[in-house]
Amino acid sequence: MLGKQTIEKNLELVFSNHLPSSVHQHKVRIVSGVKLLPSTIALYKLYSTWPIYLREHWPNTQKEILPLLQHLRYQFLIKLNGNAVGYYATLPLYTDLSQNVLSNYGYSWALQASLERNVKQANTLCAIAAVLSPNFKGIGLSRVLVELLKNTAISFNYKRLIVPVRPTLKSSFPHEDMQTYINRQRDDGQAFDPWIRAHQTGGGIMRNICHHSICVITKKSRWENWLRHSLNEGDNIIPGGLAPLNISSSTQLGSYIEPNIWFDYSLSHY
Repeated sequence: MLGKQTIEKNLELVFSNHLPSSVHQHKVRIVSGVKLLPSTIALYKLYSTWPIYLREHWPNTQKEILPLLQHLRYQFLIKLNGNAVGYYATLPLYTDLSQNVLSNYGYSWALQASLERNVKQANTLCAIAAVLSPNFKGIGLSRVLVELLKNTAISFNYKRLIVPVRPTLKSSFPHEDMQTYINRQRDDGQAFDPWIRAHQTGGGIMRNICHHSICVITKKSRWENWLRHSLNEGDNIIPGGLAPLNISSSTQLGSYIEPNIWFDYSLSHY
């Protein structure tokens, strides 16, 4: 495995080499580990593009803190001309390399798996977050981000990269089941969703849907506080939701169960 500074420099080179021409003259810097701590405000601004219920649900936050703190060196902040434009977090874990069907619990499973004892025999890197500044979306950086994820796994000598992908435009079709959405195509035959397309172009293999990847279950009143409007019993469409939020009439709990899609990269040929 390469040293941390060498890994950062290698990733900067990868990022620079894949930048679209519109931003090619920008100075690139990538930092990881404890170097991220002074950039807390910048990270918060990047995460502000996520729906509030994914940012602020406390049980989810508790689950995330420990693995992220334990594996700080696997998290990276991307800067262009000194400005934070992207961030991604990965976690080491163990998978059976012959197994092509991955956990139905996606993101939630990855957090837990990174804390298990057999993580000492980790052979896989799992990306659990990847965000870009809104100012730099739509110019091809998502494909550059995929290259960074692959090269990060390679730099740490992992044989596999897996990603529970949250499709970018699925929130426009919240009532559509994930398989139907996956089957959507553009006129040129490529996948309709840009994030799915970026992973396919980057060499990722689409495995299975993880139907219970992210689960946010809390009181109806808290949901209404987050969303700033009243909610009906049954299904509700919510901003940024890949699926409806269901409000139970008997428990007054709101349940948001988000499906993601597993993408799998074999890195043995790199």
